[in-house]
Amino acid sequence: MGRSDPLLHPEAAVWQEQAPATYAVSIQTTKGTFTIDVRREWAPLGADRFFNLVRHGFYDDSRFFRVVPGFIVQFGLPGDATVTPHWLNRTIPDDSVRTSNARGTIAYAMTGPDTRTTQVYISLADNGRLDEQGFAPFGRVSRGMEVVDELYGGYGENAGGGLRRGDQSKIYVGGNAHLDRDFPELDKLIQATVAERDSLPESRVTIDYIAHAAFKITSSSGSSVLIDPFASQVWIGYDWPEGIHADAILVTHPHYDHDGGEYRGMPVPWSASTRVIREPGRYEIGDIAVEGITGKHADPYGKEFGQRNTIFLLEVDGLRIAHLGDNGPLTESNTNALGRVDVLMSPADAVDHILATPVIDAMIARIQPRWFVPMHYRLPDLEAELDKPDDLGEIDPWLEGRVGVVRLKSSRVVLEASQRDGAMQYLVFEHSPAVERDR
Repeated sequence: MGRSDPLLHPEAAVWQEQAPATYAVSIQTTKGTFTIDVRREWAPLGADRFFNLVRHGFYDDSRFFRVVPGFIVQFGLPGDATVTPHWLNRTIPDDSVRTSNARGTIAYAMTGPDTRTTQVYISLADNGRLDEQGFAPFGRVSRGMEVVDELYGGYGENAGGGLRRGDQSKIYVGGNAHLDRDFPELDKLIQATVAERDSLPESRVTIDYIAHAAFKITSSSGSSVLIDPFASQVWIGYDWPEGIHADAILVTHPHYDHDGGEYRGMPVPWSASTRVIREPGRYEIGDIAVEGITGKHADPYGKEFGQRNTIFLLEVDGLRIAHLGDNGPLTESNTNALGRVDVLMSPADAVDHILATPVIDAMIARIQPRWFVPMHYRLPDLEAELDKPDDLGEIDPWLEGRVGVVRLKSSRVVLEASQRDGAMQYLVFEHSPAVERDR
């Protein structure tokens, strides 16, 4: 490395280039490759610093020296120890926190106000508690989060730890030579590169139907929520599939087919570190804005928990998606709180288990969604007994004679705000192929 190398001269003008509004960074590791989508509006100074560090190769051939399972993956100390002293005190001012430290987000490590330099971390779980401490995410892993999850974490805090309570002095002095000798299992960051500026994903919303009333909604930047996961083999005759993860769980009400069996004391299908939202209020999950609206469970059910039901309205990538849970007929207050709804997810079935068909039709006429998504109906291929579940009808008879029915050939649909105009459609999903009948 020559003395003219920019890495040895952080004061040089080449480090002052402003990053584009959005850009992608591809990171190649010994476990595979993952992609970070950076949004400058989230943290302008942090995004600029990261952009310049990546394009000048600062992170290349370094190590993921701090991996704490269920918390974070940290990197950002150069492998070449001769570079380190030039950057230890090269701080940038703080950015305000504009998005939460949700799973998959990336932010700078720091010891206090205005102490950010080059070290960054990726959240392995919802770390919203870091928001109030001033840790400002500037991007999010959009592809390859499974690679991040697999980075070696057996050393925990012992390979150097964090800036505040760890001891990184040996890494400062020895770089890769020290880490490779004393912590040989650490995964390597082989190369980080800025991708083509037009390669960021477009603003599209991915909706995955699991089964029953459970949906996973993912933004174009990778933020995700899972709504109303069901308990296995309670009333409905199939199991919750393994391997479904999201940044947050939204639970409309504490019935077993909407709360994973939590109210009954059953093991829930999400980790203890996952953020769970049950109550009315305003929330942010990455770039997904969530509003919980006070509703009431449809009669005559739910009296054991006071018939509480939270209607969830999501704003994501220009679309407004409402999930009604098991709400009864919407009140005027409910309708006013919802405002414009592009995607309306509502119970509907041939025997009017939750809502009577005329009530649903009147609601559709009043709200005028672009897409109506029926849910909470019997799935015959998943039920072993013809008369189960009790008092729950199928969807086909309910759809008969309706105009604009679109039967998807998959459990997934991708929607864009640019598609909002047009005649209303009934979107009917296949359930997730991961959901199978108990045999």
